[in-house]
Amino acid sequence: MKLACCATLAALTLICCASAHAGTVESAACKRDLTAVSAGMSESSARLKTLAKARGDERCEAYREQFLATVRARAIFANCKTGPDRDSEVDRLDGAIEDINGAIAESCTVQ
Repeated sequence: MKLACCATLAALTLICCASAHAGTVESAACKRDLTAVSAGMSESSARLKTLAKARGDERCEAYREQFLATVRARAIFANCKTGPDRDSEVDRLDGAIEDINGAIAESCTVQ
């Protein structure tokens, strides 16, 4: 599952850094939210990368943060992207959510 999470992080970085121009709802709220989600995903991805050798609670907390950031990103992309951009990015985020949730289930105890 560790490999899947690393691949997921790479995909998330590409999604969140994609051009904000094509297929984007032109509203102040979407511009703000897309900028914020990009920064949030970058921060949580960087934290998860630094915890690659971490164990237990520290790693699980990073997975949970990444999961929440990805769920938030999915909601924003679903609302602020249009057309094929929206569909492909939402599909990729759905896959990332599933991968991260699997890593949590495999590696973390229920709290």
